[in-house]
Amino acid sequence: CFEIKGKSGITLVTEGYATADAVFRATGYNTVMAIDCGNLKAVVQSIRKAKPNERIIIVADNDKYGESGKNPGVDTAHDIVKSSSRVSIFIPRFTDEATQPTDANDLLVLEGINELTRQLEETISFVAMGLPRGFTYYNGTLSVLKEKDDKEYITTVCSNFYPKAISRDKNNQNWSKVFELGDPDGHKHTVTIPMEFISKEPSAILAPLLSSGLNYNRQSSQDLIDFIQKAEPLQRARHVNQVGWYGDSYVFPDHSIGKSNEPVIYQSTGVLPSGYEVSGTLEEWQNNVSKPCIDNSRLILMLCAAFSGPLIELIPSLESGGFHIRCESS
Repeated sequence: CFEIKGKSGITLVTEGYATADAVFRATGYNTVMAIDCGNLKAVVQSIRKAKPNERIIIVADNDKYGESGKNPGVDTAHDIVKSSSRVSIFIPRFTDEATQPTDANDLLVLEGINELTRQLEETISFVAMGLPRGFTYYNGTLSVLKEKDDKEYITTVCSNFYPKAISRDKNNQNWSKVFELGDPDGHKHTVTIPMEFISKEPSAILAPLLSSGLNYNRQSSQDLIDFIQKAEPLQRARHVNQVGWYGDSYVFPDHSIGKSNEPVIYQSTGVLPSGYEVSGTLEEWQNNVSKPCIDNSRLILMLCAAFSGPLIELIPSLESGGFHIRCESS
């Protein structure tokens, strides 16, 4: 086999080199060429031995045009997935199959790298969420595949609920799982569930989700808890228990801005701090606040001073001080 080294965490496995080169250019992730489908299983086992926690995506050749009527590329990939953990399949989809295209490199040639990237990222996003075996999404609804009397059926668990990251504090303690959910009004919420909650009663797990508006099937509450316990998102994040600066990031209750190697998330089991709501629009601020300050040095100074508070921490050598605009300084 042959490896093209790139971003870690997910490894893409292909049959031929042209396909390996195409998917690496489209994603930037580690890519391994297995030569042919007969060698796929051995390559996957080798990757798993070297990297026990690696997520693997088999970029299968869709050999459906063969004279035998069989599809060795897809069939081999499915057999590997059934007997392996953390292994998924990507099968390219084509708008025009007049030329009987089969692999990801054909998709690159026929429809361009942007389409190849788009299709691969759909699979990568699911793999990065670390869905437990048996769980999947149908039109945004989390569902679980079950079996009864040798028949498989799908059960709805909840809607709009996605694993996003595993977080910990600055001391690598207090580990949590981060989920994104949508409430009945269509608003998105980021909810962190401490690992210690997961070992407690179900109500401790469900309470913050219900408070944020999660709509779930009460008959599938145990499936929801199993999903939370077993989901293993690839992304790592840091969480803090107060707003303000964390390294080079400024943390708000619902987002953070600034540079960071990983997302920084505000985590609190209590009520979110007040005073961080957004009011009005940028245009309204420009017309009603900014424009009246034009050509008035005092108003410009005071307006800038109002924004300077959060920035002072970036200048450790700066001493405290103030501005006198009516009388002489003491």
